[in-house]
Amino acid sequence: MSETYYVKTFGGLEITNDNVTVNIVELFGKQLVNLLQVLLFHSEKPVQKDELIDILWPESKNPSSALKFSIFRLRSELNEIDFFKDKEVIVTTRKGYILNPNLDWNIDFVELQKAYNQINEGAELLDEKEFKIARKIFRLYQGRFYASPSQLHWILQKQEVFRQMYVKTMMRTSCYLYTQKRYDEMMLMNYQAVLIEPFNEGLHYYYMKGLVATRNYREALKYYDELNDIFLSELGTGLSKRFKQLYDIIIADHAKEENKDMETIMRELSNRDQQNPGCFCSSEIFKYFYELLLKMSVRNEQNYYLIMLQFSDGTLDYEKVGVDFDRVKRLVSSCLRSNDLFTRTSETQLLLLVDCQTEENAHLIIQRISNKFYSIFRKKNYRMNYSVHKAELDRNR
Repeated sequence: MSETYYVKTFGGLEITNDNVTVNIVELFGKQLVNLLQVLLFHSEKPVQKDELIDILWPESKNPSSALKFSIFRLRSELNEIDFFKDKEVIVTTRKGYILNPNLDWNIDFVELQKAYNQINEGAELLDEKEFKIARKIFRLYQGRFYASPSQLHWILQKQEVFRQMYVKTMMRTSCYLYTQKRYDEMMLMNYQAVLIEPFNEGLHYYYMKGLVATRNYREALKYYDELNDIFLSELGTGLSKRFKQLYDIIIADHAKEENKDMETIMRELSNRDQQNPGCFCSSEIFKYFYELLLKMSVRNEQNYYLIMLQFSDGTLDYEKVGVDFDRVKRLVSSCLRSNDLFTRTSETQLLLLVDCQTEENAHLIIQRISNKFYSIFRKKNYRMNYSVHKAELDRNR
């Protein structure tokens, strides 16, 4: 059994050991969750009893008894968890209470802080090495800390510190990907980021710049109008001046689009790189073609299958996979046919849409990818898992 305890504090409070995850918020009462959070945030040194009382029981008439009883209950509840059974999770010292330093703790906000310090020492514009470190921050930050009404003051302060780290790193990463002209990658990361921070204007700004850079003018105009309405209704103010300047650029560039003759259009449509027959596209384009192709398949009596490919390096640390993920993308593309589509859905996943009459044919494609994958990465500890589902439209829509 692994002796490492992975603690997720962003977007909830969970502890994982040997692929078993326990949701602490669902299991414990609010008071015990609050107490455990304080100990986690002071995992490097004991927390004095007076400090715990000031944080958690500032108005209690008998705070010492409340503290002792809560420590007793927390120890008991933790020992009820299988992977903590018969372990001393909370240690009492002369200076106070601390999570047992002899246990191997891997706490997400601690890892995020380390990663942030690494990239914050260099120039404002990230390089490729720093970009790979920044991706670890995106993987770790899954939303704000759990906060009950009784702990809002102290937890909100910490929330804001880490939120600023995440947003600042996202801005620097967007700038880096934009200068590298990696627009699809930038837009995917920004799209995922705005799901966590929906009212951060900077994240939306770089997503819209990506639409402009890829000449998706109509989509950019629609995005601007919808976003401006949301900001007006929710925040009482529209988008900033820089958005309006970008809007003017879109209008101007859209107007300068040149008329093309049919010969030029046909040449551009047929100008595809035959070395990579599988078509890689953004998630939004993938969704569009998914619906279009499946509607056509009903009339043409075709079948399509979705294949999800999940890549890992054999550990819980998915960060290393990103080192060769561009190579993985090229590998998958080379194993597909010209009418097959695929997109990236996360740091470690690819989603494929393949034209196959039977599921057995889809498995043949997977086998082709698997054989090539393990032949290329045979000296590494990389793994590829997959799942297959018949592609269907939602009949309720």
